[in-house]
Amino acid sequence: MIKRVDKRLQAVQCLTGNKIKIIACITMLIDHFSKIFLESIMNDKLFPLYLAGGMSTEQFYGIDAFQKNILNGIGTIAFPLFCLLLSEGFFYTKNRKRYIGGMLAFALISEVPFDIGFFSRYSIAEGTFPFYLQYQNVFFTLFLGLLTLVIIEKVALKISGDGRKSKVTKILCQLGVVIIMAIIAELVKCDYGSQGIVYVSMLYFLRKTRGSAQKHFHTDATTGRRCESAFALLSHQKVTKRLFLAEIYDKIEDGRISGKGAILWELRFRV
Repeated sequence: MIKRVDKRLQAVQCLTGNKIKIIACITMLIDHFSKIFLESIMNDKLFPLYLAGGMSTEQFYGIDAFQKNILNGIGTIAFPLFCLLLSEGFFYTKNRKRYIGGMLAFALISEVPFDIGFFSRYSIAEGTFPFYLQYQNVFFTLFLGLLTLVIIEKVALKISGDGRKSKVTKILCQLGVVIIMAIIAELVKCDYGSQGIVYVSMLYFLRKTRGSAQKHFHTDATTGRRCESAFALLSHQKVTKRLFLAEIYDKIEDGRISGKGAILWELRFRV
């Protein structure tokens, strides 16, 4: 059984924080190359060449499909990964004000290159070059995401109590914060808009739930006497279960969960 656990551990622990950063940066680079350079080549050179008969229909639409379906598809991986890194950074940073201020600074610095790269045609036509006011770069989305997390935490602190009414009120207020910030993101016309706020908030709540489950599980888990209570908690968190699985396997491998605890975990969460 432990050997099977070790094999699964190797499967789920193939990524580290630095590897995720590298993947996010590479996919972002592919996305920008496709949407800025390759799309410009398609519009300015290849499409006129296709109309003049210099390229066959199969060749032109083959390149077009590769650019739109493959490269742009790979590029969509970047944003969810940056949201994940952002939510983790929110927990681990020692200075949240500096963290949020840095994100705003990056948003302001990146806006002109972003407008020139993606919307220079439109800004020239509107006479606002190098600025394009109809769309803002993704750092503004991440900045608003961080503000959302700050407000969510303040709401949680102000609404005290462990009763059912307090919990429901807290959840509704936090949901209201997410909705309001998502509307602001749409009004500001940030990249990814309300989707970005939802992604960041969702990852934040999953992170909080995972931390709560981990704390509950760790209580006397080495003896197996309270494993069932942890399993009861985690059985209602299907998403959290898979995110938390790697950490539990890590504890099993290190010997911090053994005997009955490991066996119960293996039987309960066979995947």
